[in-house]
Amino acid sequence: MEVGSDWRDLLLSILCWRRAELPAEPSSFPNMTKDEWRCWAASQYNEAQAAVHEVPFPTKDSRSHAPFWVMNEHHREINRGRVRLIAGALCNRAKQLGWVDLAQRWADTYWGMTSNVDPEKDLRSMSDELSKMEFIERAPGTTVH
Repeated sequence: MEVGSDWRDLLLSILCWRRAELPAEPSSFPNMTKDEWRCWAASQYNEAQAAVHEVPFPTKDSRSHAPFWVMNEHHREINRGRVRLIAGALCNRAKQLGWVDLAQRWADTYWGMTSNVDPEKDLRSMSDELSKMEFIERAPGTTVH
C-alpha cells in the first residue's frame, strides 16, 4: 500500500511530536523532563532486575544438577551487582540533574541492597553506560561510541 506525502508528513510529525525542530547536532537535543527521565530510569532498573532471573541453564536450575546450578547462582550474583550499580548510577545522575527527591529514592534503593560502597571505577563505568543510554533515549537515531 502506497502512502501519500501528506500521510508521511503526519507520521513524521507524530514521531517527532515533542521535538518541534530537531537540532542539527545530536548533543544539543533537549534533556528529558523529570517525568520522562523517571520512566526511563525505572525501565533501566526493571530490565536489570529481569536479567537476574534469566539464567543460562533454565532447565537445569536445581541443586541436583550441581555444575549448572552453581553457574546459575554465579550469573544471578553478577546481575544483582549490576542492579545495585544501576541504582547507584541513577542516584548520581539524578543529583547531577538537581532532582534531590529522585536521587534520594535511588539512594535508598542502593543502600537497601548493600551496606558497602561499590568501587568507584565500577560506579563510574555504570554511569558512563547509562549516560550513553540516556543520550540515545533523548536523541533517537544517533549512534554513541
